[in-house]
Amino acid sequence: MNTESNYQARPVYPPAETPIKQRSDSTPGCARFGKITRVALLLFLAAFPLQLASQTKLRVVTTNVNLAHLAERIGGEHVQVHSLMPPDVDLHYQDARPDYIIAVNRADLFIENGLELEVGWAPLIQKRSRNAAIQRGKPGYCDASIGIHVLEKPTEQISRKQGDVHAFGNPHYLLDPVNAAIAARNIGRSLIRLDPANADYYKKSYQELALSLRDLITTEIRKSANLRELPVAVYHKEFTYVANRLGFKEAASIEEIPGIPPSAAWLKKVSEQIKQSRIRIILVTPYHRRSYADTVARLSGAQVLVLPDSVNPAEGINTYEDLIRLIAKKLRDAADVNGAVATRQINRE
Repeated sequence: MNTESNYQARPVYPPAETPIKQRSDSTPGCARFGKITRVALLLFLAAFPLQLASQTKLRVVTTNVNLAHLAERIGGEHVQVHSLMPPDVDLHYQDARPDYIIAVNRADLFIENGLELEVGWAPLIQKRSRNAAIQRGKPGYCDASIGIHVLEKPTEQISRKQGDVHAFGNPHYLLDPVNAAIAARNIGRSLIRLDPANADYYKKSYQELALSLRDLITTEIRKSANLRELPVAVYHKEFTYVANRLGFKEAASIEEIPGIPPSAAWLKKVSEQIKQSRIRIILVTPYHRRSYADTVARLSGAQVLVLPDSVNPAEGINTYEDLIRLIAKKLRDAADVNGAVATRQINRE
């Protein structure tokens, strides 16, 4: 199965002209009428390729490219998949743009990350789409987070003063392959619900993906022994789940309050904490403001490591497996360069 993804509706061309049985009346007028009718029919079909495609393929819209990739891996030739967001964007803060609303209006299946990651914009898009089939609780809606073992659930009542704290826990679960397999299972069940005729295809595709993810976990954990107990600083909490899987520790945060730019006083304070704790690596994503991490790196002597969090064919990250392998390799290389093994031994003393 081809696992590379472009997350765009693929053009489906109209079928070749079906021979039309000649009428017994062979007068010139009737012949011209038949020819004109056939030409008009072909023009009509050519003008509406996507409408024709929708008769045979489920139109799937996701909130992010990782979910789009999983949907394509499972749905294959039976789906047209479109991600509302491009790779490497902050899914907390987006707008309900008209083109997003139109895409969701035409969807057979709408898949979101869940755990309130898109709470600021996805529900509004759903409502404005006026597509009853994809509303929460309907057959065309899929919350990919169902069944996930959620980390960092708040134990106390939260308020806006605490910043971008999610009431149901950390929503960045997709960077753990175990959770990606659970999300894929949820997607597969949704496809089967809408298209039971192709249930065997979806089940087989899911099983192949789940096996690939299981092998990925085994291999990367074995390779990443030097990451066990490795302390790192992070800008935001995107890497909590992959840290939990590979064994490294988020020991400091550049954000004082989640979702709010840190103050100069906090940057100075956290820099001292990082220096005292001998933390050598600061993790950021491509979409966060790099200057904050650079300031902390300069004050503490740590290295800024930019890690992707999305499948991105334009950057050579063609599959989910590519993404996890790249994250793990970058971390291993940074740990070696920064003498992380010695640092870890010192921290245990």
